[in-house]
Amino acid sequence: MLESRATLLIVDDESINIRLLREALKDSYRLLVATSGIKALEQLEKHSDIKLVLLDVSMPNMSGLEVLEKIKQNEKWIDIPVIFITAMDQEGDEAEGLSRGAVDYITKPISVAIVKARIHSQLLILKA
Repeated sequence: MLESRATLLIVDDESINIRLLREALKDSYRLLVATSGIKALEQLEKHSDIKLVLLDVSMPNMSGLEVLEKIKQNEKWIDIPVIFITAMDQEGDEAEGLSRGAVDYITKPISVAIVKARIHSQLLILKA
């Protein structure tokens, strides 16, 4: 029997970034997509099986940092690992994201192999 694929939520306001991640991950994971922070929170509310969130930092109306804060304040979501995938590549940006509770911080342009490896690592930690 095949093991069910983990569900990931991709959150980015840029469709090209969503397409890239979907193409890279579609064979290994069940993917949900949100194009804003508000839609991300709606997806989290609707789907209790989300195992990991790939989250852009720079989005209009609600930043990825604000989305992360909402995730960490909600008892149902607090243990879901969040990996930032962002163009914000300054050392202070990364430190800020990690200090607020993200488990990882990947800068764009991404390496698909690195993204896959980091997702895999976080999902293994969840199973441990």
